[in-house]
Amino acid sequence: MKKITSIISVTLAASMLMPMTGCLNKYVNPMGTAALESYAKDYGAKCYKSSREFSDFYKESYGDVGRLSEGIYIRADGKRAGIAIECADEVPIVYSEDIKEATVFAAGDMSYYKFNECFCVSMVFGSERDADFYYELAVDNYYVHSDSDVIDADDFDPRMVFDIYQNDHQVEQARQALQKELIDMGATSEMIDEWLKVFDTMYDIDYDLVLESFEEENGLKYTLLTGSHGDVFYTAGIYVKKNTVFYAYGFGYDEDEVNAYIDGVCEHMKLTPPSSL
Repeated sequence: MKKITSIISVTLAASMLMPMTGCLNKYVNPMGTAALESYAKDYGAKCYKSSREFSDFYKESYGDVGRLSEGIYIRADGKRAGIAIECADEVPIVYSEDIKEATVFAAGDMSYYKFNECFCVSMVFGSERDADFYYELAVDNYYVHSDSDVIDADDFDPRMVFDIYQNDHQVEQARQALQKELIDMGATSEMIDEWLKVFDTMYDIDYDLVLESFEEENGLKYTLLTGSHGDVFYTAGIYVKKNTVFYAYGFGYDEDEVNAYIDGVCEHMKLTPPSSL
């Protein structure tokens, strides 16, 4: 009888711990797919089971971002995750076949023909190596590059413009070198303007781009950035830890509103937001 009582006690204790364990597990990976799904639910976002329906609804909101005011989200695996991730053509978050599962969350609003929006994705990869590789590619996407070495501005030849590996600062150096070379060649001001227009179409330079990368002792690496394209402000936070990547991207006409979207998500995911730059 004593042995049976002991078994019952152990069983009862285990049953009491089960919900507690579930709650703890929810926060084991604060930037994981479950965490972003939790944020979306708290936000009041509409849940989609079909990635195709999620994608179609998001694309239909292009003309009326106000349709995203309550938010939408989906948690999916494999190629279903890919359909949801790639629905946003204007967002630089891309799908990789190495992604095993992802939660995608989008929210936005529109007033006076001006929009503000966020698009966030938490991705779980098959390995830490795959996650780190994706992170590096995502960060590298904000630089113009090729397979060649960096070319010093003093050695710049306008005929080699497509072969330059550089960031925005070096692109500007190359632009100035091109202008100097044309002046030395005796080109007219009109000709110089035309050459510079051609150059600018080849390189979309964000003169105000601010980008910084960080690494914490707990293994978290992340890159924060802000910039603008014309009147549209954009900002992003890209984070990796172990086999998980979280990518938050916001854009719109009102910097404060865009940051508010991303700040809310990052606070829930226990991450430093790009507005801290």
